[in-house]
Amino acid sequence: MLQIHPKVSVIIPVYNHAHRVRSAIDSVLLQTYKNYEIIVVDDGSTDNLKDSLSDFNNIRLVHHKKNRGRAAARNSGFLASRGKYIAFLDADDEWKQSKLEKQVQYLEKNKDISICITGYELLMPNGDRQRMPSPRVQQWEKYLLKYIGLSDGTVPMIDRACFQKIGLQDTAFPWQENWEWLLRASHLCGIGYVDEVLSVKRKGTKQPPASLRELGVLRFLRKHGSLFDEYGLYGRSAIGLKWFNLSVAFFYERNWRKGSIYLYKALGTWPFQRPGLYFRLMDALFGTNIEALLQKISGFFRRIKSAHKRLLGN
Repeated sequence: MLQIHPKVSVIIPVYNHAHRVRSAIDSVLLQTYKNYEIIVVDDGSTDNLKDSLSDFNNIRLVHHKKNRGRAAARNSGFLASRGKYIAFLDADDEWKQSKLEKQVQYLEKNKDISICITGYELLMPNGDRQRMPSPRVQQWEKYLLKYIGLSDGTVPMIDRACFQKIGLQDTAFPWQENWEWLLRASHLCGIGYVDEVLSVKRKGTKQPPASLRELGVLRFLRKHGSLFDEYGLYGRSAIGLKWFNLSVAFFYERNWRKGSIYLYKALGTWPFQRPGLYFRLMDALFGTNIEALLQKISGFFRRIKSAHKRLLGN
């Protein structure tokens, strides 16, 4: 049954994910918190999405005649929403049962906070699961200038008032649109976190084209160039990281010319990146899998540390 006056608007943008969206919706229906509405935004899908949604009578459907991109889909969902709080959910992700309840409680208790994030679980294509805890950040603007690391399309719950201050997502961004909106929001909206893993993000086997990432990065740097300058050497290191990640993306696609251009820019801007990035570069260049091996080793030690903490707690 649709809520007449929902406290939370759950917005699920979908583009050709009919095979996944049912599990996303089911994870909402299983929430312990029930005062919500579900808005599915069909962003011009060409698969059998309508059939996948036919069994649900408790969703509102917003339809784009043609694909307009993720930012436009989220914006349409927000404009159709009625809730005080907005929670986006990517169509291939899921929520733990208490996510909405705990985020609503946090926002109701902390009136100076407009955006609540949580930790999440990263589901790898091979079935492995990696826990990604909430980043404990003091200066969100500085952090978001360089990093994201919070599954930004599925984790945050946002007070409607924040959108009224900041505006909608920038539809000129084909990539990093959530990241860019959060950076803008960090100026005027308090950001806090519930220190629990409350979402599951599915990592796909196919990565977005490097050319799409390139467009997003270039627009990000043009739009916020003065902010990068304001942060001095840190801003320079953030730009270097963006160039470095672009070079790796192009090298994975065997675009040696573009990869070399951005690697040269990265090294010229800020060569002092963390060692793991250079292992990623080696994997991209030589077809190795060092990064995955290091992640397994790191995961092994995290599990040992977690088990040790549980033993101490008992």
